Amino acid sequence: MKKALILLTLFLFSKINSQTLENNNTIITIDIVTTHNDSNYAIPYAISKISSDTKNIGTLLSDYDGLSRLNICSKKILNNKIKLQVFGIDCKPFEREYKIIKDTTINIKLKCRETNLKSRKDIDSFIYKNGIRKVCGTINLIDEEIENANYIHCDGRIKKYNNIPANEIHEWDKI
Repeated sequence: MKKALILLTLFLFSKINSQTLENNNTIITIDIVTTHNDSNYAIPYAISKISSDTKNIGTLLSDYDGLSRLNICSKKILNNKIKLQVFGIDCKPFEREYKIIKDTTINIKLKCRETNLKSRKDIDSFIYKNGIRKVCGTINLIDEEIENANYIHCDGRIKKYNNIPANEIHEWDKI
């Protein structure tokens, strides 16, 4: 009986441990839907800043439907938690921490009020003033340094920029 209990414990521990290891090299998709609190209308051009612990993961700009999508390597999400900051045009800034284990959709309802972010024209200066360096999905294709550099995928593969399919480029990090 004692042997069976020990074997069962070891089996369960190995299953839990293997699930944790499997999750460390996967791409997790985080969809962020931004709407007005009162009317449920989409908020276009909402800026979503995502960080884990103190490390910045990425910054997104929502489309006309208020949707932002980030595909991120699970290794970058520390302790399975992200901090999300959302800034919308004429909306009160939003900040909250989320637990992320798998692909997730986060619905954000922003409250309208007077802000410094009043129109699409203000977005570039807002990004600059707040020290946001990289907005996901914007890559200068002319830059030779980018094209000749090596990139690493979440699963450990390494490729040159020109060998990465266009629909996967956001999943790769420059080495």
